Order: sequence, then structure tokens, then C-alpha cells
Amino acid sequence: MTKTIQTVNLDFEIVRSQLKQYFQGMTKDQLDFVSMDIDEIQRGKLYSDEFFEKHTTTPMILHKPSRQEVVNNAKQKIERLENRVVKVFGINEVYNCKSVFIVNKEKRTVVSLLKNPLTGEIIKRGIAKCLPEDCFNAHIGKAIAFYRALNRDIPNEYLNAPAPEGKEVGDVVNYWNRFMNKYENKTLVSSDNLVGKYTAHTKSVASKTGRVIDDSDRKY
Repeated sequence: MTKTIQTVNLDFEIVRSQLKQYFQGMTKDQLDFVSMDIDEIQRGKLYSDEFFEKHTTTPMILHKPSRQEVVNNAKQKIERLENRVVKVFGINEVYNCKSVFIVNKEKRTVVSLLKNPLTGEIIKRGIAKCLPEDCFNAHIGKAIAFYRALNRDIPNEYLNAPAPEGKEVGDVVNYWNRFMNKYENKTLVSSDNLVGKYTAHTKSVASKTGRVIDDSDRKY
């Protein structure tokens, strides 16, 4: 038993050493969108000896983030970029860029442009496209597009975010309108709101039978 613990700890000492070398010398700007957040590593129990000693003889259950956690994580990362100059490393030069995002809900795409704030020149760009079977979320799309603009590995939590649960105000649902004999999109509003051509109440047929295709405006 003791030998097993020592072996596990030794392996993760190597992991910690490799992580330290990887992050050493990076600025906070560069750390914002690395494939593994340094803040999460520092506060997580994944790399602590206590954690491995406790779970050596029991199954290790890895936490799978909820849709809310993934969306809020993406929001926080993007908010940190809005008023910050991002350093972009070219072949022979380092550029100071501002992030600009273009969201197209109809096409279900988000484009990230890294621009020179003085000249307006686009230094790098990245695009995120939502698959037809997935639910579009502008915040997750912005994070993915930004990673691609920097040519970095995209965290799995963004690429495989869980589908939204239930129906909430702000969601866009796609449902079969039997009177019009076609599929339509409706944005859900609370029951005390008036409905128009493109909106429906949360307790309507559209809400009950429709599929959520966009939860960007849901209050997570």
C-alpha cells in the first residue's frame, strides 16, 4: 500500500515539475488562455498528495462541469479580455492587440479578431461554428474563436459542453408550427410579457415541444 502511494506521488511530482517549466516565464496575459488555467491548477486538489493518498484505494471520480459552469467560465475569460491589450506573438514580432468579436446568431458562428488598436490591422483571426445538432452559445463561441485566433489547443469543456437543461427565459427554441406547417424559431419570454411574431411564452406549445438551439441570453 505504501509503495503504491509513493509511486503515484513520484509520477505526479514529475507532472508538477513539467507544468512548472511550461508556465515559467509566461505573463498573466499569456496565461489567460492556455489549455489549462494556472489558477485552477493552484487551487485544485488534483495535484495534492493528500488527494492521492485519500483516493488510492477508492475509484477516482472526475468532475464533469455543467452547462452553467462552462458558460460562466467562458464569460469570465472573455470579460477579462474586453479592456485589455493582448500580446500576440508573430514570427519576428510581438503585437499588442485588442479583441473584437463578431457574433452571427443566424449562421451560429463567432469570429474573433485580434486587431492592432492604433492601425485597425487584423493580426490574427479565429472562427467558431456551432454544429447543427448542438446548442449555440455566444460566450462559449467567443472563447473557442479566441483560442483558435491564438492557435492554441481548445479546452475539451468548451468543445463538449453539455446540452442545456429545461427551457428558460431568453432561450431560442426551434419547434414545429402545425398551423404554418413548418419549423419556426421563437425566443422565450415570461408569461407576463406580450408575445410577438418571434417570441413565445415559457409555457407555450413552442416551449413544451421545441428544442433549445441558442441559450446565449439565458441567465446562468
